[in-house]
Amino acid sequence: MDIDIAKLRGNHVYLEFLSPGHREALRFLAKNELIWEFNKMLPIDDSYDAAYDDYFNAALDKKRAGRAANLRHKKNRRTILLSG
Repeated sequence: MDIDIAKLRGNHVYLEFLSPGHREALRFLAKNELIWEFNKMLPIDDSYDAAYDDYFNAALDKKRAGRAANLRHKKNRRTILLSG
């Protein structure tokens, strides 16, 4: 699949393809219970780290299939969202 990366850049945020280097920044962000309020994919308990690794690995598999991306803030390059 060919994607024009220029179309994924806005004034304040941009999408980039998910990579293993995003794992730890997203681990911290995904621990916010509000993210999972309507979708109980990750338990915020003692099993969180193992469940998160499974979730992230599945997202990397989607990336290999061309379906996962990472949303970043343009000014400070901080990760905002993982999309899969």
